[in-house]
Amino acid sequence: MKKVILLVAVLLSTSLVCGAKFLMPVRIQSTNHIFPDSFPIGQTLDQAIHNETVIEGDTIIVKGGTWNAHLNVNKSITLQGGYQGLTILDGGGNGTVVDISVGNVTLNYFTVRNGVYGIRIRAINMSVSNTVLENNSIVSNDNGIFISNSNNNVLRNNNLTGNYYQNFEVQGSALQDFIQDIDTSNTINDRPIYYWVNRTVGTIPSDAGYVAVVNSTNVTVENLNDNNFQGVLLAYATNSTVENNTLSSLLHNYGISLRFSKYNLVRNNTLTEKSGIGLSFEFSDNNTIVYNDVEKNGLGISLTNSFNNTAYRNNFVRNYLQEYHDASSVFDNGREGNYWDDYEKYGGSDTNGDGIGDTMTPYHGVYDHPLMEPWKMIRTFGIVRYGDKYNFTTLSNSTIASPNWNRTRAIIGFNITSGTSESINITIPRNWLEGPFEIRLNASHSEPSTPVNQDCTNSYICLDYSPGTYMVEIIGKLVSGYRSGDINGNGTVDIYDAIILANHFNKSDP
Repeated sequence: MKKVILLVAVLLSTSLVCGAKFLMPVRIQSTNHIFPDSFPIGQTLDQAIHNETVIEGDTIIVKGGTWNAHLNVNKSITLQGGYQGLTILDGGGNGTVVDISVGNVTLNYFTVRNGVYGIRIRAINMSVSNTVLENNSIVSNDNGIFISNSNNNVLRNNNLTGNYYQNFEVQGSALQDFIQDIDTSNTINDRPIYYWVNRTVGTIPSDAGYVAVVNSTNVTVENLNDNNFQGVLLAYATNSTVENNTLSSLLHNYGISLRFSKYNLVRNNTLTEKSGIGLSFEFSDNNTIVYNDVEKNGLGISLTNSFNNTAYRNNFVRNYLQEYHDASSVFDNGREGNYWDDYEKYGGSDTNGDGIGDTMTPYHGVYDHPLMEPWKMIRTFGIVRYGDKYNFTTLSNSTIASPNWNRTRAIIGFNITSGTSESINITIPRNWLEGPFEIRLNASHSEPSTPVNQDCTNSYICLDYSPGTYMVEIIGKLVSGYRSGDINGNGTVDIYDAIILANHFNKSDP
């Protein structure tokens, strides 16, 4: 008798401590519920989730059809669609369709549409992890899938299409928040998601719809043409390179985003028409940012809690705001900065013609050695001869400015400014200036880096130089007219050559 009383007392005590109702039966095995059949008539799917008959570990199988849904999933359950037909969760154009705020949730075989957020996984008061999203279509939402401060989630065979602002986003404040199990069976606009974690060395394939490089080193992201939210995300990445990507999509928020990442190179990317930020850096130090075209974004570049980054030879054009930074970073290489299309608007000028602004005229204090013209590797300069315009071309990373032509002395001249050791290749048409050439840097004779090469059309000159500012003069032999014979270079002296000569009869070289 004493043993029976003791057992009842223990059961009573346990039920009170756990907050359970006295004499409530304890169910050990999970139960499958059919929606709407297993629930009171008129009960919504969200109400069914919160029905006391549904407990942790249970499964709600949702019949095919279109269900108006704003689901607050705060139980570790499975929601399964696709039963007796296509199962659509429709947000009606507002709110979050599926909001998951607890771990160990599974959501599969649904079409999720017409929400501000399609699926959102986020920690509120506790750790959220190990959610499984599988075989879902997330379409026509403002934002597709959003994962914040949640880890070790598994995504398989999810298709994200036509979500207005962004298809996919992962945010967090610690490394674990970016640790996810997401493979290439997930697609954005029929292109695979590459979510690389703990990689050392590798190149992301160029068919990516979304790229994340997490806790990895020596990874290359190149040659992408993407239209997703964060075209490229680097989180806790080091010594990696993001280059030669074109990330242009109206209304999406980020082009290239670095979080807690160091010693990376962001080079030669085109980032346009983001309603948010072209280049975004948070808690990311000692990165190099060069040769990027950042145009028509809400904010060109943002450096938040990010130190000792170096940005130069970038073009910032028609951004609503050019830049924001709240920590020390360098916006030049000692001699060359960036091109800001509003520099002259704020009073900037270049009185000595070296292509570099004379004053900072600060826009948030970053106009260090601003470029007067957009940076380009290849520059073409026009020369007028016999009433027609001819071009010589330069190929260089340096700043080229103030081209000029002295006919009397047969000299091509221009200025070079470089904060790094560089070279320049110069292409000169032979039909108006011929060799042998003398080359001068700041009025001193300079030998070309390699012998001057020629073909039947052009002469090619290569120069190497150290950091500095130089006046370059290339002195040749003036060609007094067109080269005799094969004028058009087709290998034959014919009527077409005569026509060219006739068209230039009685023209003189100014």
